[in-house]
Amino acid sequence: MPVKRNWDEIDPNKFLRAADLPLGHRYAVIVADIREENVGWPMEKKTILALAHSDGTPWTDYIPNKTNRAILRLTFGRDPNAVIGQRLTLWTEPTELEGKAGIKIQPAPQQAAKPAASPFPEPTQAPGNGPAEPDELEDSIPF
Repeated sequence: MPVKRNWDEIDPNKFLRAADLPLGHRYAVIVADIREENVGWPMEKKTILALAHSDGTPWTDYIPNKTNRAILRLTFGRDPNAVIGQRLTLWTEPTELEGKAGIKIQPAPQQAAKPAASPFPEPTQAPGNGPAEPDELEDSIPF
């Protein structure tokens, strides 16, 4: 007897997975909310982004991986709550790890916040060690 449900109905997943997004298609989303929840087995506390369509209607929940959390931190600062209301672009592409597909994120260009100031001082150049001035450049190229 044929099965009357598709694979997503047979094996539902509460959180967005790379397999849920076709390769090459980009999705514009808004982070509607952020929360922490114990998930998996054994239970482990994860940070979950509640995503909405670009028009604000709820879409799905997503657990960002370590790389995507680093992108969010670098873009919006150390406070995870700063991502609420931010626009992101999501897509799936093969990863370098075993060639498996993974979800990539990128802040929408108009929403990218100025990164936090670097704790490291700007490098200084000693006099005479900088790039040559145009009148100091040699025009001939020896071969």
